[in-house]
Amino acid sequence: MEETEKPIEVLAMEALGKGYDITGDFRLKYAKGTRLLVLDETNKRDIVFPGAASFTMKEVSQDIRLDKGDRIRFKSDVLEFNQMSELLNQKSSIQGKVPSGYLNSIFDLSGNWLHDAADTKTLAFDGYFISLYYLHLTASPLVLSDRVKKSVPPHWDPAALSR
Repeated sequence: MEETEKPIEVLAMEALGKGYDITGDFRLKYAKGTRLLVLDETNKRDIVFPGAASFTMKEVSQDIRLDKGDRIRFKSDVLEFNQMSELLNQKSSIQGKVPSGYLNSIFDLSGNWLHDAADTKTLAFDGYFISLYYLHLTASPLVLSDRVKKSVPPHWDPAALSR
């Protein structure tokens, strides 16, 4: 089945545990590659997604939970570019003031943050985020896959990385 033919529930389930490039967008369609985390694939159950056309997904790891969604209003003050970048980074648990792709996506910016900052006086947002349900991982602690463990060096040498 092609990606475009899969129900959104399947795409959301498959995105759990994958990574995102923070210079890009955080939306579901931008999830990268394969899962970075190990899930318990021996203990499984069926999950029924709520809605007018209920959808049941069979054989789902018990490390994945489905909760009812809600409606949340998000709004900000009118902020300068750097302040808005810092606010969105904080809300995304990202340190620093350098804009993420999330800022670029929300405000349709170019991604060249020096030019965007110079061309933008102030930014603000006010809107509703309506979620039908929340899918999330409940495994604790989260365990990285062996592939990821082998890819990350055991010791970091920032000076060597900058060369």
